[in-house]
Amino acid sequence: MNDEVTESVYERLHKYRSKLAEYNACRDLYDQLFPSCTRSFDGMPTTISDVYEPERWAQARWEQQKKMRASLEELSAALTDIEEMVEQLAGVYRAVIIRRYLLGETFATIAVKLNYSERHIKRIHRKAIERLMANGSV
Repeated sequence: MNDEVTESVYERLHKYRSKLAEYNACRDLYDQLFPSCTRSFDGMPTTISDVYEPERWAQARWEQQKKMRASLEELSAALTDIEEMVEQLAGVYRAVIIRRYLLGETFATIAVKLNYSERHIKRIHRKAIERLMANGSV
């Protein structure tokens, strides 16, 4: 079980940057789509044969907007979960985890920036992961 817990912590930390990129990309796409969707009726299709077509079109766009918001909220919740997990750490432990997983820096880069040896940074990293597992961050 200890290996499963460790893998779960690593997996969540590794997903942060991809989830953040996905969130930003989705938010930007949705911001580009929606000025013409439900905020205005520009470009709304009109038909002579069906007087209710504009209402159906607007309703479909409204439903699409709700789905987009739900997906952004889901991504935001996943990001917040990881950030709260990292916030449990203090001092150099938090700094190493943030630099390694949230910023994507190598152990060598972290060692230079924090003025430690690379070996010591790896030791701090291991202890930080152990603290996250001890705190129940699964």
